[in-house]
Amino acid sequence: MTEKQMNKLADLIVDKIIAQQQIADDQFKADLEDLANSNPDMIVGTKSQTDLVYEELDNLRADLKIAEEAEDYAYASALLIKIEKYKKKYKL
Repeated sequence: MTEKQMNKLADLIVDKIIAQQQIADDQFKADLEDLANSNPDMIVGTKSQTDLVYEELDNLRADLKIAEEAEDYAYASALLIKIEKYKKKYKL
């Protein structure tokens, strides 16, 4: 097989992969639209890394409050350490 034939074959393969990906993308969009239409109260979106970190910090703080109310100071201490690590790691 010559280099020209190999390049032509490679181009055909890439074209076929791109076409199949487009079909899959179109099907995914249709499925997502059907899901949204059948669940009008559903919220679709993405969260940034920062949003996820803040959400985790809020959860840790809620757990900390519960631990303090239960007077579980060992667990509360571990949670405080975890919170501080998050704050330091993400410069919050």
